[in-house]
Amino acid sequence: MTKKSWAENFIKQWEEVEEAAKSVGCLDKLHIWPDPELKGYVEEKKLNHWLYLPTIEKWQEETVSQTRKKSTKTRYKKLATIR
Repeated sequence: MTKKSWAENFIKQWEEVEEAAKSVGCLDKLHIWPDPELKGYVEEKKLNHWLYLPTIEKWQEETVSQTRKKSTKTRYKKLATIR
């Protein structure tokens, strides 16, 4: 397999996985780990998006952080209406 055919095959599968994730509504949970060697075969913006997307280990941290922010906002709103 040549590098070009490898890249084309990966890109085809990548697009199919993204489309499948969109169709079932879980694109936000998808994480693709592309090979940095795809530079020059994939649009750089798209490749960088996936290369630097937070991994699943960070998802929980982000979710906990967002939940805390929402909880704090709700608490302050309740205090404001009580006063």
